[in-house]
Amino acid sequence: MTGDRPRIAISGASGYIGSLLLRRFEDQGATVVALVRSRGITSSARRHYDMAEPPPSDLLAGVDVLVHCGWDLSLVDRDAAWSVNVVGTERLLDLARRSGLERVVFISSMSAFDGTRQLYGRTKLAAERAAFDNGAAVLRLGLVYGQGWGGMAGSLKKMVELPVTPLVGASSRQFTVHEDDVVEAVARVAAAAAVPSVPLGIAHPDPVSFRALLEGIAGAAGAAPRFVPFPWQLLYGGLRVGEVLGLPLPFRAESLLGLVHSAPFVPNTDQVHALGIHLRPFDLAPPPRPDGADTSIPGLGADSA
Repeated sequence: MTGDRPRIAISGASGYIGSLLLRRFEDQGATVVALVRSRGITSSARRHYDMAEPPPSDLLAGVDVLVHCGWDLSLVDRDAAWSVNVVGTERLLDLARRSGLERVVFISSMSAFDGTRQLYGRTKLAAERAAFDNGAAVLRLGLVYGQGWGGMAGSLKKMVELPVTPLVGASSRQFTVHEDDVVEAVARVAAAAAVPSVPLGIAHPDPVSFRALLEGIAGAAGAAPRFVPFPWQLLYGGLRVGEVLGLPLPFRAESLLGLVHSAPFVPNTDQVHALGIHLRPFDLAPPPRPDGADTSIPGLGADSA
């Protein structure tokens, strides 16, 4: 990576993962350009970008690295989700290749696996193919948890705080990743000299049962839920009806499918370890930090070469 201050563009920078990355890269001395849907003030640190529209030719001008986190999760219709998320990703990654960026990182999901039942997973899988066609690195994130309480973990936190928590898919399991490990993994991939052209599973390889996941979240939230077994198909049907009616829901029907029918394994863990990425097992306790520990990521600090 050239220059003392790499310039990193982040799509979806106002979302859960994007905002974590933005803060981390800025802390490491990088110059960050937030690509956001809002049409507010455009500046050197903020540029308008909407996946539903062709990106302007100068969107990535002066950028060294692109981290593509942007994704419209509100779309439940297949054609709409495909035309915005998949086609939008294809256009952005094609622009990144033509702009000559040093590294492009596409944030995918462990929901993207052969045989996935989720529309979300299928669209992520299609976008992965576009990423590889354009020389991008692909990171499949597990269920992200941490004190930020974003994404699915935040929705599950709200669920365990209810007087009664439905226990669906009791035999299902999840591969999890702490939010701090996510930002470190992305930073290391962004700075690596070379990245293999395979999906990199950013999740601990030991699965966590759905009940253990809920119990861990409840403990961190200070909640004492009463678990009641509940057929996931009934809850899924209720969520789908709520989506059609436009009702506010705790999470999407698609997300429930991901909880019940998860990926069978974490892909390419050896390649992940070879990049110096180490992922902790599921634990919501704050990680210990030795006094004076150096937590910088090589290649992304203010003194990087």
